[in-house]
Amino acid sequence: MISTSTEATEKDKPLNKTDLDDLPHPKIRPIRKYKVQLSHSNMQKQVVKNIDSKTWEYNSSCNGNQKAELKKLFHMIKASKTCQKLSFGLGGSQNISNRDMRFVSKGLKGLVSLESLCIILYMSSRFTVTVTDQGLGTLSQSLKGLSSLKRLDLRLFEVPQATDRSAKSLGQVLKSLTSLKEVVLNINRTRNGSWEGLAMGYLNEGLKRLKFIEDFSLDLDCLKRVNDNNIQSLMLYLQRFSRLTNLKLILTQLTAKGFEIFTECLGRLGSLNALSVDLTTSPIGDQEIGNLGEALKKLEKLSDIHFNLSESISDNGLRVFSQSLQQMTCLNRLSLSCEQNDLITSETLHYIAQLLSKISHLELKFSNCKSILNPGVQNLVNGFKNASSLQSLSLDLTSCRRLNDNVLEAIADGLHDLVALKSLILTLNNQNLTATGFKNLCKSFERLISLKDLKLNMPTHFGDADLKQISEVLTGCCAFQNFYLDFSACKKITDEGLRSLTESLKGVERLQSLFVSFYRCERINNDEMERLARTLRGITGLQSRVIKMKTRVIRYEMSDNDYIEI
Repeated sequence: MISTSTEATEKDKPLNKTDLDDLPHPKIRPIRKYKVQLSHSNMQKQVVKNIDSKTWEYNSSCNGNQKAELKKLFHMIKASKTCQKLSFGLGGSQNISNRDMRFVSKGLKGLVSLESLCIILYMSSRFTVTVTDQGLGTLSQSLKGLSSLKRLDLRLFEVPQATDRSAKSLGQVLKSLTSLKEVVLNINRTRNGSWEGLAMGYLNEGLKRLKFIEDFSLDLDCLKRVNDNNIQSLMLYLQRFSRLTNLKLILTQLTAKGFEIFTECLGRLGSLNALSVDLTTSPIGDQEIGNLGEALKKLEKLSDIHFNLSESISDNGLRVFSQSLQQMTCLNRLSLSCEQNDLITSETLHYIAQLLSKISHLELKFSNCKSILNPGVQNLVNGFKNASSLQSLSLDLTSCRRLNDNVLEAIADGLHDLVALKSLILTLNNQNLTATGFKNLCKSFERLISLKDLKLNMPTHFGDADLKQISEVLTGCCAFQNFYLDFSACKKITDEGLRSLTESLKGVERLQSLFVSFYRCERINNDEMERLARTLRGITGLQSRVIKMKTRVIRYEMSDNDYIEI
């Protein structure tokens, strides 16, 4: 990582690349002497990282020559002769073409000991990906030679010129890598026309020879529609994987018939321990979600469930679904997301509350569900009395406009029943919530003796007075190991509000990790952020602290794992 510094008299003067090359490394210098203002385009980072003798990572830099960086990476890897895990990301900050794919393919040849490979290809608003079927075909040819590969992770985000031919090439890769245990395929948003159903057929063909798959993840967001025959073929191939324990699928535009096939075959995957399915773009309703619940009951080993549901599901469908979950003997972790759904009311939270006695981890995301009222949250909180084994809770009720401070009071009263709770995430960005309500909520955290990780996302309408109120009780919140406090987009907060936060943090003792975000809080000046940074620097035992502000980056480095971003 390349870091920089300026003199105090030149703190507002922008730095250019020539300045950066001559500056010393800041780790041996006092924090106050290293205030740096850089735009994202000028920021440099460590692009080749050797985690240990067997694990390597690469991320393309903003200013570097990508070909030279890749050449350096593969030279060091082949010199080490021990690379087993390789992960690299291309794009985002540079244009990507078929030439880059050829260079990567050449570098991969000869890595016969490679067991895990992750390739991430993505684009941004400023840089493009011009990789075609030819480039992906070249990459596929090199992947076929990695006979020892056990984990393949391909995430091709927004590859505009890829067609069904690329899917055929990837299918041939899967067919040749018979030792694979874990497969992640994410082909997302091909801009110049989506893949046709034939693409999925090619990928299905590639699954034929795989016998040892334990973890399978598939996201074909680029498909116009999943053909019913293709989803049937996919599920039939998955049934052959007798060791399959982890399955993640993002199913785009499933038909009613396709979903029926999916649920019928799903019930035969008896070895599954974890299941994640995204159905947000599939037009399924209450009948389909009820059938899905029936299929889940047949999976006796299933303990981890994650579902993103569509907007057409109502309370009635989730009632039947919850009743099925209650009959699952091994259920331990439940994650449900159903956003922007006006059909979901407070009744749904009542059904979920009845599950709390049997699970240890719960994540609920019901943002923009306008029909959820205060009594619904109270119903959920009432279930806390039977949730003695609940270890982590994440609750997102952003923009549920009919909620008020009574919700915060209910949560504060119910948290003391969660005696085993170790992790808590609350996202309650709502115009009707006040700082007084959050202050009372923060006081209740002191009673959570087992809590180690706390994350609070604050309402964006909060200003200086609100931050001051909350700061008065933050010392109690900082008694945990890890604390995340997010004031992003709170545009009313100024230096005065930040000053009250700085004062409150002086009394912190037990905190090990702190993340405070003031992203897009334009009324806060860097001088006040610097003052907060000095305060954090004086906290004994605090290992990592990060503060984000606007789009600029100011980095203070004290040790390898100890830095602040502003």
